[in-house]
Amino acid sequence: MNKTLAKLIENLGDVDKDDILEKLGMETRKDAIDYLLPAIGLFGAGLAVGCGLGLMLAPKSGKEFRAELGEKLNKGLEQGKAQAMAMADQSSSTPRA
Repeated sequence: MNKTLAKLIENLGDVDKDDILEKLGMETRKDAIDYLLPAIGLFGAGLAVGCGLGLMLAPKSGKEFRAELGEKLNKGLEQGKAQAMAMADQSSSTPRA
């Protein structure tokens, strides 16, 4: 009897709340982060695969694609700079109360 009791006491040190909840047919509640991180990972993987497939199946050669992409990025950068300058001018000309 003493050996059984000693073994039981030894095993109690290994028991955690998940073991107890499992015996009761329950489990710990998952946080939003437990659902969000895998979803973000899957989204990122899908994005990478989609971009890769899009580049492989594009009707233009790589050289043409890169040239066009560079032109569009430069155009967008110039537009962004122009808008930033316009906003800066507008904010500096607006009197403050």
